[in-house]
Amino acid sequence: KINKIKHGSHGDHWGALFGFENLNQDPNIVLNRIISIKEGKYADQIDRRYSIAKESLKDIDIKVILDFEKIGSSFPVMKSNSRIPFEVKVINEWSHVGNIEAQIDGPGRKTFGLSFFATDYLENRKIYQQGKELAINLGGFAYVIQESTKLPDNFSEDFVSYMPTQQTNDGSVYDFIGKIIDFREYVFENIDGFIITTKLIDDDEMEDFFILDIFVNRQNLKIENPRKGMKISGCFWLQGNIAL
Repeated sequence: KINKIKHGSHGDHWGALFGFENLNQDPNIVLNRIISIKEGKYADQIDRRYSIAKESLKDIDIKVILDFEKIGSSFPVMKSNSRIPFEVKVINEWSHVGNIEAQIDGPGRKTFGLSFFATDYLENRKIYQQGKELAINLGGFAYVIQESTKLPDNFSEDFVSYMPTQQTNDGSVYDFIGKIIDFREYVFENIDGFIITTKLIDDDEMEDFFILDIFVNRQNLKIENPRKGMKISGCFWLQGNIAL
């Protein structure tokens, strides 16, 4: 099933990458970077109209979609190892940007529901539209993460969960309570943060049933020293791409 929706943007996603305080102090951080990528020497031509230019920032790319020579869209992309089998049920195409971007809905591992922004929809829309089960690499960009010090009443200490946030209509943004499995520092030029491998579903038979790599800028992290095993909560934007 393919729906056409008229909302969806990447505004808050840039705050997740660069830090909201940095964006407030210098609103041109994003625009300057995008223009620099656009004016670079190389872009992959997708069809007669669209091409894609990228800049690699180690574990993260900045991807710029060019509509002829104009900027059609741009967003950060996590190079994640969080891979799951996922069945495409609903494609929500963004009609306000010419249907070149979409959110994908369906079950992961035939059990838990997800809606993610497809970072490769322009290149792989025909594959998504087949409605088959695909291997999907998932990644998250956190708007905020803090230590989770108080669980809901009557829940065990092992409780982890995620749910669509009520702060936005974007179906690919989630509130969560998770457990840090691992983490590493990420520093590239003016971007300083962590990539935190987070358990979001606890399954007795499969340790990595749903584990997600989430990038968080240090400005958006309300924890001084993250550690393995720590319970955290917050809000993240979920994205994915086909593992080819």
